[in-house]
Amino acid sequence: MPIDHNISLNRNYRGEPGKFEMYLGWWRWGTVPIEWIERITGPSIYDEHLERRGEGFHHLGLEVKDMDEGIKLLDVRGAPASQTGGWDNPRAIGRFAYLDTEPVGGVVAELIWNQPK
Repeated sequence: MPIDHNISLNRNYRGEPGKFEMYLGWWRWGTVPIEWIERITGPSIYDEHLERRGEGFHHLGLEVKDMDEGIKLLDVRGAPASQTGGWDNPRAIGRFAYLDTEPVGGVVAELIWNQPK
C-alpha cells in the first residue's frame, strides 16, 4: 500500500483553521477503495475517534458532483461539516468534507469531490 504524508489544502476543523496532518495509504479491493489513515498532528476528527473508540473503522466516503450543495443539504438536516480540506496534485484537484453523521448513523460520512486534470 503506497503511503503519503498528507497536508491538505484549505484545512478546517470544527469551524476554525485546521492544522491536522496525516499519513494516507490507498488500496483497492475490486472497485472499492480502502483508505488507511494515521494521524500525525491535530486536533482532528481522527483524534476524537481514537479517544472515543480506539482504532478501527472510521468513515464511509461518498462521491458528490457539487460539494457545496452536499454540505448544505446535510447541514440543514443536522449533520454539519466537522473537518474539510482539499488537494491539488498532478492527477486531480478535489475537496473532502467529513460530516457529523455518527450520532444518527453510527458512522462518519465523508463527501468527496474529485476532478481529474
